[in-house]
Amino acid sequence: MNLHLPITEPFPNVEKIPNLISPNGDGINDTWVIPQAYVSGSNTEVVIMTSRGEVVFSTTDYQNNWPTEQIGFNAINPVYYYIITTANKQVKKGSITIVK
Repeated sequence: MNLHLPITEPFPNVEKIPNLISPNGDGINDTWVIPQAYVSGSNTEVVIMTSRGEVVFSTTDYQNNWPTEQIGFNAINPVYYYIITTANKQVKKGSITIVK
């Protein structure tokens, strides 16, 4: 059995960049929590875009707090794309699916 406990630590030590979040207020996967190497104090740029390439979030001081506002759901789960660029110019790219 895999039990998920709510994350109370704002910068938990996660190993991988997640590609799925569920911002439904249950305390589990409500925000996009990424490895500590990319968050606040690491001088890493985090950019999140819509599937149409519109930037919805951009920072060099990520606080594991995206989405910062409610995301609307239509008939399908929205997909966003991220680009993470570290201080030494290493780039990570991927997608984030939002589910209810």
